[in-house]
This record gives sequence, C-alpha cells and structure tokens, in this order.
Amino acid sequence: MCRRVVEARARVLGPEHPDTLASRFYHIRAVGDLGDYALAEKGYADLLAARIRVIGPDHHLTLRTRFNLLMNVALQGRTAEAALGMADLAAYQTRVLVLQ
Repeated sequence: MCRRVVEARARVLGPEHPDTLASRFYHIRAVGDLGDYALAEKGYADLLAARIRVIGPDHHLTLRTRFNLLMNVALQGRTAEAALGMADLAAYQTRVLVLQ
C-alpha cells in the first residue's frame, strides 16, 4: 500500500515534492522493518540525495534520513562503517544545531 501512495503522490505532486518524499520515507522504513535492509539502504540513499536537493543538507528530515540509512547499514552487519557514519553525523548535527 505504501508503494501505491508513493506512486500516486509522485504522479500528482511530482517525484520530488516534499509530501512525495515523506511517503517514500515511510515506504522505505516499512521495507527495513520487514528485514530487507539492503533494499532499505538503497532506498534511503536515493531519498537522501533527493532531500539534499529539495530541502538541503541541514534540514532535520535530511538528517533523519541519514540516520536511518546508517542504521540499515549497521543491521547488515557493517557496524564499523555505520559507526564512522554515525560519528560524522553526530558532529555534523552538533555544528548545525549550534548555528541554529
């Protein structure tokens, strides 16, 4: 069902409309919740690129997408890679939040 919502929103609103991106996020999260971490990782990576283009790298939804991407990396057993990414993300968030 999530996929159909994403497809409908993309058709009506456009593929990079913020509401379409939100629907993509929830669809990808459902994929990860069902245990397909590799597919979720790819989905989050694609969504991250779109969110950076549309709302920017500092937006809280972009940062949330980065976090979820890294969680799916960790869930595939690539914990060292995920830990490095999380450290970078934490440092980035600290800089962003201090500036706000």
